[in-house]
Amino acid sequence: MVQIRKGIFRGIGYVVIAMFAVVVSATFGQVILRYVLETPVIWAEELALTLMVWVTFLGAPLLLEGRQHMGVDALYQIVPGRAKPAVRILADALLLVLLVYMIRSGVAMVRLTSANVTPALGISVSFMYMAIPAGGGLMVWQTLEHLYNSISELLPGFNRTDDLPAGGHR
Repeated sequence: MVQIRKGIFRGIGYVVIAMFAVVVSATFGQVILRYVLETPVIWAEELALTLMVWVTFLGAPLLLEGRQHMGVDALYQIVPGRAKPAVRILADALLLVLLVYMIRSGVAMVRLTSANVTPALGISVSFMYMAIPAGGGLMVWQTLEHLYNSISELLPGFNRTDDLPAGGHR
């Protein structure tokens, strides 16, 4: 299962890189066409905006995978070694609550905007909002795995599902 997840996340990483390259190219091209050639391209801004939303919500799970998100780790740093997994469990449980809320809100936004169409690209506005539940679902998957691994540090008999050292940080 770990190899499947790693393969999926590696593929998502390549998609994020490709999307970001399109964002940069479209934005750069738009600036050149608008200010140098004085012939603006109408669709470039919408494309860059839509892809940037997807880059953000697909990139977030990639950072979460290695626990590379910014965070306040003051409590984690001052608790004794044996209590560190409990702090991670609490943080991951709170994150799951927030992620479920984010996914529910994203699904609501997809429903609310399903009839709206972007003026330049002519695609449904809900396509942009689909990134929220997609990225949230990937983050839930990752957080559940983190929870399992943290619980395995507290309880004997659980097997870790990743290759992270016992502290959970690379």
